[in-house]
Amino acid sequence: MRLVVLVVLAVSTATTGLPAAAAVPQVPPGASLGVTGGLFEFTDDNYRAPEFGVQYRGRGRWWLLHPMVGGMVNADDAFNLFAGVGIDLPLGRRALIRLSFAPGYYHQGEGKDLGYALEFRSSFEIAWRFGDGWRIGLEGYHLSNADLGDINPGDGSLVLGLTIPLGPRP
Repeated sequence: MRLVVLVVLAVSTATTGLPAAAAVPQVPPGASLGVTGGLFEFTDDNYRAPEFGVQYRGRGRWWLLHPMVGGMVNADDAFNLFAGVGIDLPLGRRALIRLSFAPGYYHQGEGKDLGYALEFRSSFEIAWRFGDGWRIGLEGYHLSNADLGDINPGDGSLVLGLTIPLGPRP
């Protein structure tokens, strides 16, 4: 969780000095569907497993945040279902950083015991937007139960994602 706070502070500090051309006025993103593939627990050989995920990113917007719901499943039959919020921070006309946070349900399956059914998903994505609203990005995320369980080993996943716009762009 400390890492997420540090990343948010670093990004907000770095983006305040961007030239005016990079400060393109932001409109609420259109609804989109994200699909991801990568590695669950990519830093630990004992629990590393291929994973696949999907996210629906809503068009609605609360302050600077937009809603999202999604899930992932890995090759060890573990899965995580979550709902939360995300924010897109532009780094010019095409590049962006996306931060998100979502509480959710985690089922261990034959995979890593994360210590509790309620897990909090914190993510950092760097992505490239195409003119038609599609984008591709690399996302790292962490699952943690915030010490609600008897153990809190956490998980670090790394995934490649493709985000597909749904319907017309606003």
